[in-house]
Amino acid sequence: ISLLTVVLSIPIFLAVPRGSLGLFGQVENRVAGFSNSVRLGEIGRILGNPEIIMRVSVDRPPADLPADLKWRGVALNHFDRRTWTNTRQSVSDFRPDSEGRFLVSRPRRHGGEEDLLEQTFWVEPFSDVVFAASAMIQLSGFRDHQVRLWMDGNEGVQVTPRPVEPLRYYVHSDLRPRAGLIRRIDPDRPIPLEMVEEFLGLPELEEGIAQLTYRVTERVASPIHKALLLEDFLRRNFRYSLRNPAGGFPDPLAEFLLRSGEGHCEYFATAMAVMLRIVGVPSRIVNGFRAGEFNKWGEYYIVRQSDAHSWVEAYFPGAGWIEFDPTPPASLGAFHSWLRYASQALDSLDFLWNQVVTFDRIRQLGFFLGVRRSLDDGWRGAAGAFDRLTSLRGPDPAAVRRWVEERWALFAAPVGILLLAAALARYRRPLWFLVQRRLFGRSGDRLARGYYGELLDILGRRGFSRRLAETPLEFCARVAAELGTDLPTEVTRTYYRARFGGHCLEEFELKRVRQALRQLRAL
Repeated sequence: ISLLTVVLSIPIFLAVPRGSLGLFGQVENRVAGFSNSVRLGEIGRILGNPEIIMRVSVDRPPADLPADLKWRGVALNHFDRRTWTNTRQSVSDFRPDSEGRFLVSRPRRHGGEEDLLEQTFWVEPFSDVVFAASAMIQLSGFRDHQVRLWMDGNEGVQVTPRPVEPLRYYVHSDLRPRAGLIRRIDPDRPIPLEMVEEFLGLPELEEGIAQLTYRVTERVASPIHKALLLEDFLRRNFRYSLRNPAGGFPDPLAEFLLRSGEGHCEYFATAMAVMLRIVGVPSRIVNGFRAGEFNKWGEYYIVRQSDAHSWVEAYFPGAGWIEFDPTPPASLGAFHSWLRYASQALDSLDFLWNQVVTFDRIRQLGFFLGVRRSLDDGWRGAAGAFDRLTSLRGPDPAAVRRWVEERWALFAAPVGILLLAAALARYRRPLWFLVQRRLFGRSGDRLARGYYGELLDILGRRGFSRRLAETPLEFCARVAAELGTDLPTEVTRTYYRARFGGHCLEEFELKRVRQALRQLRAL
């Protein structure tokens, strides 16, 4: 019967696809809108789609990240009134070093370790775009995938052929705060001829667009101030909407800017890029994703199709490309907190399971041997306790044993489920770190960052939060003074040594951090 089932299942498995895929089906890019040619309104069609595109883990708590964190995808430079196109298709291949790392670019300003962000991406299949935060510096993790990495003329990184399985890779990015880049602008340096040819071209536009642009920017002279004024003008005077009222008109940009006044991010980005070119600032639009929903159970970002976003990059001599986002904040409706909490818990389980099934043989064997030893020890302890209980004077031991065997599940199962659920909810972060350390073999320096995030959670539940001007050490010194203990400072110093000092933490140091966190929870 088993053999017959396998024989019959194979052709069904090949012929009947999951979704729209199959042996004879066409593989399309599931991340709609992320190609080298995008028509105005195309991204708007996916903004209501909750399908998960990728998950992203970073090496610092969300509180230490920019509020407008985004995952950059592709950039487009040519506009013909309705469609943006990437005409800079010159390909430059990457060659990995001996450790399988690809150097994409170098940091564009001087800074310390605190300016670098390490990310781990788990991307669903059929997207050939490599995403990253801000300016990508280094890529790794592609050694096990038979793909070719290349960069186009707009600093977009892609893989060939398009993967047909989930892709995991690691990225280091330079977060590059905009204020620091603005200070590097050299107003006396001319715009390179290449930038003039590729990023200042415009189609024939309705005259009112140029008149509006000059009216908004006439108060200032410098290009950067014009850009900041245009960004602020669009944010304040236009409405974000998932409706597409301008999409059916011959000139959707003119309809958006001069008449309807509402649209989604693609219209805002297009408007600012075109208005920048009118005043002589090279510009392009970028398609990518907002940071997404942070999953507190698994300590990663869940990025969905509905997080798709467009923004603008403008070129200034001396500073290079600077990011602008003219889209006002969107209010897409509330989501019940308990539903979000349950959804995140289920996604964490699903994500963890995906990690388990991709174990190599050695890690899998070590994990299950450890589980078996724990079960054996627990069973022997329970058996010894039962024997000691039944040896006491009282009812017949055989009758007690039979009564327990017949009824233990009736009482123990629901109580055990409730206790397990409560324990998982209360200790979700420590348990997740245990899984990372024992199952995935995460190094001590990466675990220290997670433990620092747990410290912030513990202090947050006690009413402490970092002020905007406080460094982590200043914050913990203030908390330590109020609590009367140096435990927060000890955990923070350990985090500093691992995160910024390059110190590889030993097991005894991590044990000391865990003990400090347990003592803080008990205060």
